[in-house]
Amino acid sequence: VVGKGTSIMSGLMPGDTVDVLGPLGNGFPTPSAKQNLVMVAGGVGVAPFYLLAKNAIKKNIPVTLLYGARTSEETKIAADFRRLGVKVKVSTEDGSLGKKGFVTALLETELKENTVVYACGPIGMLKEASRLSIAHGVNAYVSLERSMACGIGVCLGCAVLVSKCSGGVEIEKGYDMVCSDGPVFKSEVIEWEKF
Repeated sequence: VVGKGTSIMSGLMPGDTVDVLGPLGNGFPTPSAKQNLVMVAGGVGVAPFYLLAKNAIKKNIPVTLLYGARTSEETKIAADFRRLGVKVKVSTEDGSLGKKGFVTALLETELKENTVVYACGPIGMLKEASRLSIAHGVNAYVSLERSMACGIGVCLGCAVLVSKCSGGVEIEKGYDMVCSDGPVFKSEVIEWEKF
């Protein structure tokens, strides 16, 4: 219990009824069998990738997880991915496991033809993963995190500036809502300098 909402939930009894609104927004697109899937996760950004990796492995799609954390203590979940058959590379900020530094330092060597990048984590990591992917001509999708009050795109609290393109040409800039239009966006449409 940390506040009013969780206090109310802690008082629920078996059989009580609650209203739930969901699912909201979108997820990562399903990779094709011809693609190599590279997932870039920072900290708890690894959460959406387990089921995605499991389904990709079932379809014989090669999967690599690049997982960054502060310390080796925070990387224990990597073992679950390895058991699925995922190639895992780890970086830690303190150098206690894998490459010392940020996880995006591992990304550049993975950016090959027929690769698609899915990234979830801190905004700085997402920006750099996007920059590297664009520089190598690789499609990347990022899961953005914003404070979301309404969850249905009405309050405008989670607006993010994007470039709308047609045929590779920018036709307009506008705002999308992370809660209803995202949270996953093609990385190249995000106006990163506005973060």
